Amino acid sequence: MIADVVLVLHFLVVVFIVGGLVLTWAGFFLGWKWVGNPFFRYLHLAAIAFVLMWGAGPLLAAIGT
Repeated sequence: MIADVVLVLHFLVVVFIVGGLVLTWAGFFLGWKWVGNPFFRYLHLAAIAFVLMWGAGPLLAAIGT
């Protein structure tokens, strides 16, 4: 049960990050105004930074020792 919840959460994060990137580029070329919304942009950036730090954290810790 918990594994199913974790799987769904991971899937939603991936969809938000990848889908947000695709929609940002599409919105830029198609003139969509909502892709420039600061709340969306900062939330998307924070999600990318979180995943980057979660994945690169052990590597950075190993380099620092």
